Amino acid sequence: MLDDSDVHWHRQIKSCVGGVTASVTGDPAAFVSVSAAHQGPDGGGPVAPGAGGWTPVGPGAEPFAEGWNVPEPLDEAGIERVIEGDSVAEVLRWCLERGYELRFIEQMPLDAQHGWRRSTMVTAEQILTRLADAGFDLRPMGGRGTAPSEDWIVAGPGGEPIGTVGVVGSVTRPFCSACDRVRLTADGQWRNCLFAREEADLRSLLRAGADDAALGAAMRASVMGKKRAHGIDSGDFVQPERPMSAIGG
Repeated sequence: MLDDSDVHWHRQIKSCVGGVTASVTGDPAAFVSVSAAHQGPDGGGPVAPGAGGWTPVGPGAEPFAEGWNVPEPLDEAGIERVIEGDSVAEVLRWCLERGYELRFIEQMPLDAQHGWRRSTMVTAEQILTRLADAGFDLRPMGGRGTAPSEDWIVAGPGGEPIGTVGVVGSVTRPFCSACDRVRLTADGQWRNCLFAREEADLRSLLRAGADDAALGAAMRASVMGKKRAHGIDSGDFVQPERPMSAIGG
């Protein structure tokens, strides 16, 4: 069951980090994105399914780490349940009722098990088709710019807007040509692409006493070396060693 408390907690963190970022950069409009998660039990770790947590789903029944919840393998039959069932539409209804902006995102090759397969992922087109089949009137917003999400206005019975919904199709609808994002991990590594296999080690530079000019040079060199596309569709694509939970940013 979805819980409003997680959303409020996420907003508080985003507000705090946004304030610090604005102060450091001198730009009050600096955009900050924070991953929404759960508060977790005392001492950290996952919330057990019996205590109100969710049973995770993944390509294989291998937990992220010792003591973590064992995922339920999502095979082809499981994917069909998601697509053919009402879960996609149910989540959107829940968000519209509360005024939340929902973003669906395609499963990317960033799982801890390295078991991702394109043939077993739910695509952006499948999500949009399922919403249309459920009776949602989706109208493109346009003006995407560099945003990763393609957004639609959800129209009500009379055509009036009642909310929005977005889909991040990183795999089947890549936006590499317009991407202007980088990531700084919790351990000080600068990544010019979410799927990059190389990182610029800013932490070591800082600990060695590097000045702002040296840090800026390392960042610029990394950005200038950014590939034209993440290459998921190419036959020689290799998944990054870090799973999404270890990249953060």
